[in-house]
Amino acid sequence: MIKMRTTTRLNYRSECSFEAGTIVGVLEENTIVSASENFSTFACGHHWYRIKVGRKYYYAVADWLEKV
Repeated sequence: MIKMRTTTRLNYRSECSFEAGTIVGVLEENTIVSASENFSTFACGHHWYRIKVGRKYYYAVADWLEKV
């Protein structure tokens, strides 16, 4: 796992998609999250990371995450 910081308010989702119903929650700017080092995918025109929020894994667009 690698530590990442959100650079703006960021929706995290149940899958790598912008479809309605995939938003699980919102992370505030400067929130530190753990991201899987071995997961990065390209979908819907963006790169995505798998992030851990609480005890579960979700997906967030990499454009608004930076390594800490």
